[in-house]
Amino acid sequence: MRQKIDYGIDLGTTNSAISVMTRGVPRIVKSELGETDTTPSCVAFRKNKSTVVGQQARNARDLAMVEAFRRRTPSDYGSYVEFKRTMGTDVPYSSALMQRSYTSEELSAEVLKALRNYARDEQIDAAVITVPAKFRQNQIDATQRAAELAGFKYCELLQEPIAASLAYGVEVGPTAGRWLVFDFGGGTFDAALMHVQDGIMKVLDTDGDNRLGGKDLDAALVDSLLIPALARAYQLQRTLNNPDQKRLFQNALNPTAEQLKIRMSNNDGASHFLEDFAADDTGTDIEFDLKMSLQDYERVCMPTFQRAVDITLSLLDRNKVRGNELSLLLLVGGPTRSETLRRMLREQVTPNV
Repeated sequence: MRQKIDYGIDLGTTNSAISVMTRGVPRIVKSELGETDTTPSCVAFRKNKSTVVGQQARNARDLAMVEAFRRRTPSDYGSYVEFKRTMGTDVPYSSALMQRSYTSEELSAEVLKALRNYARDEQIDAAVITVPAKFRQNQIDATQRAAELAGFKYCELLQEPIAASLAYGVEVGPTAGRWLVFDFGGGTFDAALMHVQDGIMKVLDTDGDNRLGGKDLDAALVDSLLIPALARAYQLQRTLNNPDQKRLFQNALNPTAEQLKIRMSNNDGASHFLEDFAADDTGTDIEFDLKMSLQDYERVCMPTFQRAVDITLSLLDRNKVRGNELSLLLLVGGPTRSETLRRMLREQVTPNV
């Protein structure tokens, strides 16, 4: 086994990735398709009892969610996501195909196995795996068990804000002073106050929410924008009055909400034509051009963003640090590409800077 750890893994709620240090420079190991840097943290099972991880599993899940709503029949979709949010708990993920239940760490292990297999030129026995700063000990222990199940003989766990700071330092070079890491991921949020001096990074304090992330933005868009728009155009009252059918409807619309959210990151509007979807309560096919303005997006998403901003302000306040005293505000995670969130941070966290 290697005497040093060359591989680092970001085991994310929505997407995961693996990188390797080559001659002191980190390099992302491409996904199973050899094209993208990240792999969806999705695990699916096939009828032949085989396991699929990544984009293929995510595509199959999206189709299965629409099909379940078409039939108005509850289903486990044969696939699983967001199990990072239940790490360290006894929440079961039941699979009808496999005739058994899985734990969060077992599903996480399947993602880790897939990432481990991307490095085809060698057997990876050790890795650094990142975890949210607010993970409790039972969640940390569960992540360790997932690594063991995936075949790693040794792993070091590193808090995600620290990993982001180290990566920034390697890429750009350390900037002395106090740093604020704002890590808004797919399913978790971390804020970390760091002190950097002479290339040495020290964590002063952290805060966060293990159930706050991009998935909450998707859910808000579904409930407050997509469903009301479709309910005005189609007969859906019976569906919406039935909790099980409403949940199927929400799940089927989640991929659309995610696409709209991504398109809104740097735009004043976004649209998506919904077709080959399902029928309403009267059997009329739903074909609808969903449009979202910047005003719509901000009305729906700003309350979720504000939760993260409030946590950040509380972190700074208890450490008696003002935003204009920060040397660096480091933004991490897909949702931080949103111009709306960046404006909120400028106005509330670093005003007059």
